[in-house]
Amino acid sequence: MYPKERNRKSIVVIELPRGCHVCTSYKIDETKGYLYSAKRGVKGLHRFIYEQVHGAIPRGKVIMHTCDKRDCINITHLKMGSAEDNRLDMTAKGRGVKGTQQHLAKLNDNKVKKILESNKSNIFLAKQYNVTTTTIRGIKNRYTWKHVEARK
Repeated sequence: MYPKERNRKSIVVIELPRGCHVCTSYKIDETKGYLYSAKRGVKGLHRFIYEQVHGAIPRGKVIMHTCDKRDCINITHLKMGSAEDNRLDMTAKGRGVKGTQQHLAKLNDNKVKKILESNKSNIFLAKQYNVTTTTIRGIKNRYTWKHVEARK
């Protein structure tokens, strides 16, 4: 069913109950979780499969997994989009990092609760917590740290 790359091994898959096709003949890159062939360089196997069906992927475009399974290469689960489309899809599905999961986070849930409950100025709070006024405004307007509930 899947094309064999020229002078490369066959693509062997198993089908999972929800229709994902997981390749068992290629290794998963441990850092990103995508299937790669060391002989093909940095291009993910899902990108190779997409190109075989739809042609070249324009510069700046990504191939998104509608099933959210990075090792799936089912062509019906792959669609092209921008990095922003991919980010919005991730956020809409609740897959983004939140709060202290973000490696650069200066705040934690308790500090954010205090910010939400405070009636002090954004400038004062930004200085107090060593963050920008944009960060404080994002918290107060519920653009960021939405998972934290303020005490009433």
